[in-house]
Amino acid sequence: MSYKTEIQKNQHEITRRRFTQLSCATGFASLLASPLCAAPLSLSLEAGEKPLPEAPISTASGADFVLSEVREFDLIINFWATWCPPCVHELPQLNTIATELSADGIKVILVSMDRGGAAMAGPFLSERNITAPLSLYDPSASWARALALKGLPTTLLIKKNSESYQVHTGPADWDDDKIKGQIKSYLAS
Repeated sequence: MSYKTEIQKNQHEITRRRFTQLSCATGFASLLASPLCAAPLSLSLEAGEKPLPEAPISTASGADFVLSEVREFDLIINFWATWCPPCVHELPQLNTIATELSADGIKVILVSMDRGGAAMAGPFLSERNITAPLSLYDPSASWARALALKGLPTTLLIKKNSESYQVHTGPADWDDDKIKGQIKSYLAS
């Protein structure tokens, strides 16, 4: 087998390793830059450049989920992993705002990037009483690759019935009123 053929056969593993290395570096750098995963006091939003993914990912029950199923809602989609300290730090806050913002028609969706899928991330969420957001599982990182995510945690804000979105890479203080205002302001515009 030639080197080129071997690279082609292992492209998924190579991509996963690169994404993991970048995510770990981003997470580690954010830990070093701010004590105890302290997050910025506002979201640093950038326009999403890639089309929203159409490929299905899994729900906790193993059913396929496609993003078009929730297009009628404003969405906050958070990409996270059990091995990402800033991601884990954010989970209780995301759980809280999922309940708070549902009254405004905003759905919070957690997308686990763990290779073990629901079998790994589901119990992790249960142990921490993270129940309010819709939890999805993308062990092959198909959505992350489609969106060209730069690291974890990454959060998308998507207006209902829209193909455009904003991206925040890194941790955030989701309990902060300024950040909640920023979310509502963007989604209402």
